[in-house]
Amino acid sequence: MRRRTENEKKAMGLITPILREINIKQATRGYVPLVDVLCYAYANPMATFQKAMKELMAGNYYVGVKRDEEVDYVEERY
Repeated sequence: MRRRTENEKKAMGLITPILREINIKQATRGYVPLVDVLCYAYANPMATFQKAMKELMAGNYYVGVKRDEEVDYVEERY
């Protein structure tokens, strides 16, 4: 796991109460990646979403989250 910067830790203190207020629990699937992206975006306001995900996926492992090159694209048929 990558270590959060001081600005990311500050963002964590701002984001966690908001998520608690809107009733998103820490046990909710996707909570950790969501918080990491929000914290990174707060600490690096000029970073694009792709840059944030590249940075976070390089240092973190999220269960159930695949890198784009690992995703198998399946053609949907109706």
